[in-house]
Amino acid sequence: MMSDTATHDDAIGPTPLGHTAEELINELVRRGFQCSDHGDHVVLERDGLRVVTPGRGRDLPARVAQTVEFALAPHLGVSWLSKPRARPARRRIGTLLNSDIGAVHVLDVIVVQQSPDEPRCAMLVDEFAVIGYGAGREEALRDLKRAAALWLEIDTTNVVLVTPTGI
Repeated sequence: MMSDTATHDDAIGPTPLGHTAEELINELVRRGFQCSDHGDHVVLERDGLRVVTPGRGRDLPARVAQTVEFALAPHLGVSWLSKPRARPARRRIGTLLNSDIGAVHVLDVIVVQQSPDEPRCAMLVDEFAVIGYGAGREEALRDLKRAAALWLEIDTTNVVLVTPTGI
């Protein structure tokens, strides 16, 4: 028979699933739920779903975490809370080479200029969302190298730009 109150051991700190109330709330918000605080509880809503959980800073009994996970499984997938979340894959474009300075991304680039009075535009062939501009070809390529390094989350020393001959 289940008790209406959790024992001291059941309610302290992270659950056996490894989650606190704050982590449960943050995970549901990350999955698109809107959160409204109501003191001891929070209400999380999305697409007609409504979940009430212990509020921020409160203990989260393991049974509560398991119940919320089970109740939302048809909408968020089986074990959406208990299975470890995979880290997002790092962006990979171009050719990846290993060198003395680490992994080097070799990227194919094109440089264009719409008219003589406009700046040159340098773009990655594999990812047009990464663009560099400059008054001249070299400035546009330097700007693109910085943009590509930011997009890949690496240092500019690990980026090599290759342009086709004659362009």
